[in-house]
Amino acid sequence: MPVATEPDPWLVPCYVVAIAFQLLFPLALATWVRRRYPGARWRFFGLGAVVFFVSQLLTRIPLIQLAQYFLRGALKRSTGLLVGWLAFAAVTAGLFEEVGRYLGFRWLWGSHSRDWESAVMYGVGHGGLESMLLTGILSILGLVNVLLLSRADLAKLPLSATQLEQARAQQAILLHTPGWKPLMSAVERLFAMAVQVSMSVLVLQCFVQRALRWLWAALAYHALVDFVPVVLAQLLRIEQDPGWKTLLVEAVVALFAVASMAIIRRLRPSTDHAS
Repeated sequence: MPVATEPDPWLVPCYVVAIAFQLLFPLALATWVRRRYPGARWRFFGLGAVVFFVSQLLTRIPLIQLAQYFLRGALKRSTGLLVGWLAFAAVTAGLFEEVGRYLGFRWLWGSHSRDWESAVMYGVGHGGLESMLLTGILSILGLVNVLLLSRADLAKLPLSATQLEQARAQQAILLHTPGWKPLMSAVERLFAMAVQVSMSVLVLQCFVQRALRWLWAALAYHALVDFVPVVLAQLLRIEQDPGWKTLLVEAVVALFAVASMAIIRRLRPSTDHAS
């Protein structure tokens, strides 16, 4: 097999498509939901976005990044500790986001009715900001990294021996990355949106059925969805072999998306089914 000396020519175009999808799909979906369901107002999209911004970008992610910085050495040395850390990260994601979602329902809803239609738009706003502001930016950074590494003469850069070794390792991974791989991040956003909407519908049941157990159900489901694919990706080391292993991880995410669609449909009021 010949040794690759240039990145896959489809890599950059696929990054562009993925970025466009991550930025535009949430708005397109919200527009469709608004037209399809009269109760799904844009206000609820905004509330979902605000809740995600506060519960993740403003609070949890900075704290997780700070803790991970201090634990970085230990996490590299111990697989057991790494798995435990990933479990902790998944649980805190569920805790911050679902409690935030619950508080949004309780405090930000005002006089508007808490119903299935508004909860769907609430979830689209939550998952929409995640797609546009988090994964979209990461994909843009990934594209920049591809453009820089594919053209850089590393030997001429002012890098230390350690930095040069790391840069060459990243360049080697880039040269063997399939062109279609960036599209998986777009497909994952599609799956993640189903999950986000399902969790909004789950938390809604705290108010519809007056039972707090639905909040814990959403928290547990969120933690499970976050934990399983990430641990599988770590065990398979997909960043070093981004071919069939990436597809396997995304297949697991797809199963969660199917389960989430079933939750959304199951918790839709029977009067809506008839319409």
